[in-house]
Amino acid sequence: MVSALLAIISGATLSCAFAPIDQWWLAPIAIAIFLYSVTKTRRSYLVAFIFGLTFNLLTLSWSGRYVGVIPWAILSILESLFFIPLGFISWKRERFSRIFLLPPVYLLMELMRTHYPFGGFGWNRIAFSQADAPYADVVRFISTSGLTLLTLYFGIAVYLLFSKPHSWALVSIIILITLCISIPNSALIGKPFDVLAIQGNVPRPGLNFNARATEVFNLHVQQTLRSVSHQTQLPDVIVWPENAVDVDPYSNPSVGLTITKIVDEFRTPLIFGAVLHHTGVLQNASILWNPDQGSGSIYIKRHLTPFGEYMPLRTLAEIVSPYAKDVADFTPSNEIVTHRVNEAVIGPVICFELIDDGAVRTMSAASNFLLVQTNSATFADTAESEQQLDITRIRAMENDRYAVSISTTGVSAFVTSSGHVYKKSSVDIAQSLQGTVQLAPVDSQTPSNRVGGYFPLINLGTSLGLYGLSRRRKEILTSADK
Repeated sequence: MVSALLAIISGATLSCAFAPIDQWWLAPIAIAIFLYSVTKTRRSYLVAFIFGLTFNLLTLSWSGRYVGVIPWAILSILESLFFIPLGFISWKRERFSRIFLLPPVYLLMELMRTHYPFGGFGWNRIAFSQADAPYADVVRFISTSGLTLLTLYFGIAVYLLFSKPHSWALVSIIILITLCISIPNSALIGKPFDVLAIQGNVPRPGLNFNARATEVFNLHVQQTLRSVSHQTQLPDVIVWPENAVDVDPYSNPSVGLTITKIVDEFRTPLIFGAVLHHTGVLQNASILWNPDQGSGSIYIKRHLTPFGEYMPLRTLAEIVSPYAKDVADFTPSNEIVTHRVNEAVIGPVICFELIDDGAVRTMSAASNFLLVQTNSATFADTAESEQQLDITRIRAMENDRYAVSISTTGVSAFVTSSGHVYKKSSVDIAQSLQGTVQLAPVDSQTPSNRVGGYFPLINLGTSLGLYGLSRRRKEILTSADK
């Protein structure tokens, strides 16, 4: 009973490391409480599940904002199943070394849920709560999985410090913090590039944000005209969010003509998100429209959102939620396409792709700044947008790229390569942000980006090695006592 209560407390504490509470230091504390709870019970698997369920229900509460309690509960339960193997750490008789099983087991489970099922859902990985941590910039060297691993070790150190006071536990915390904060923050100095980001808002939040054709489009047109008319100096590019053009500009001549008039009048390229269907399939696209030339490069979203842009297990899903019938299946692409504007090579990342390590890494390697286009209308007035911004900050640090995140309803923001937010919008209003980004050399890559998909395996191997060392240390100490 006590362990179950502690599991609930630890899960709630971990959720508070994420937005809207957004206190990074609560993550190590949550891990410490969980370790205490799971090592003090014979029902360790149940305690591990309770920990995961509490964490997911609270962190992902935004997912049920408009679709109801049942889909939210199913998502939370499904994600929490991956936490059950954490109960394995109580199997070991060596009370000291067994806690070092937590990092490899947790990391393995976190990596699995980023890929399975249906392409995975790694939204609430521990690393994504650490954007404000003094050691967060280490993600450039050890990747997102490494940042999760580092946070877990901080949690272990906190647990040892309070449950079994060891002087070395305090020393290890001090050493870890000193090493991490001694790593210099990224200070990317590149060629400046001026961006005007248009958050046009939507007529109404929720699933039917674009129920009437061209409504969202017209709002973004109006906000663009208002914003540019007040500019003393025109930007290098104007960007709109995902789904800002809520009809196909190639099938609707008036929409395409309006876009052409805007870019020709202001002599400024426009990058916008649109839903395409003129080829006979639905596609989520990021499109560059140039003055005097019209349509330019077109990037088609590669990693689609399950249950949002395609419906797995459709028959079952339609029984669970009536909204499932309204979800049309989109078609993904496997091609990396960037938008070139002067010396900027802009890498579009469309919403859900942000949590896909490979999608962000490959796009970053081909570009010199990241454009995150998202539509938060479906989750308006929830923590979803702030959580997504924290993920954007981690991605900016991980890849050493400035990032512009533009949303239909907010929050929209400009993020430096060190994860600092220097421009930010409010939510649920039409607003514009103008700022200057620093263009990185296109061929520059961080160690995390360069090693790429091998880093999770490296981090997993490292954590297993440290567990082996902890057991060896225990054996040596036991032999010495005898």
